Amino acid sequence: MSAAAAAISYRVLTPKLAGKAVQCVKKSFGQDPFSRSLDLSAQHWSGMSGMFIERAAEKKPGLSLVAYHEEKKEVVGLIINEDWKDRQPPAYRVLPKEWAPVRAIFNVLHLRFKAAHPQAIEHGTVLHPLYFSCVQPEYRRQGILTTLLEESISIARDFHYEFLVCESSHQSVASVCRALGFREKASVSFDSFMFEGKNVFYDIAQEDAMADRLSIHERRISSDLFV
Repeated sequence: MSAAAAAISYRVLTPKLAGKAVQCVKKSFGQDPFSRSLDLSAQHWSGMSGMFIERAAEKKPGLSLVAYHEEKKEVVGLIINEDWKDRQPPAYRVLPKEWAPVRAIFNVLHLRFKAAHPQAIEHGTVLHPLYFSCVQPEYRRQGILTTLLEESISIARDFHYEFLVCESSHQSVASVCRALGFREKASVSFDSFMFEGKNVFYDIAQEDAMADRLSIHERRISSDLFV
């Protein structure tokens, strides 16, 4: 274990950590496919993610987690878990226009996921780590994302969820999901998605072959209640 990894603990997200969690998102998404394609800035990401992070921090019992660097007193990774049926915060509907293509491609992905799901999704059955769950670049490849997902699987089991689902825009994240037993359920190819008549995400796959699609992955949660 590296010295950096040894200094990291995993905590439930609380209001006191919400601001540091937003800072983590700001530092993590500079090279995200959507940032590169749409020129989304750190401020765009903090404005969008902040409303979800603040809501998750207030939830009791807490479902979301952070990777906290004890020496630097900094959140270096986080996973925001919500019930699939939770409504989006009102502010999400009035995000700046730069977010419109992102919202549109996620809407398509979620519709395809629901169509592929074996049953109607009800409240309390699907736990959903949101897309902007992340690890800061300098702390990647140290098992932090894996640990956050493993802990989320345990949370899903503790609260009797049947499934955990997460999204990916890069095969490096998808491979972590597969290693933990997730299976891809639906996807939208970046090179073919159209928004208002434009192929807005075409360049993503051209620049990085590992970022060819937005996908959603599902893992059934083993429980004594579901056999």
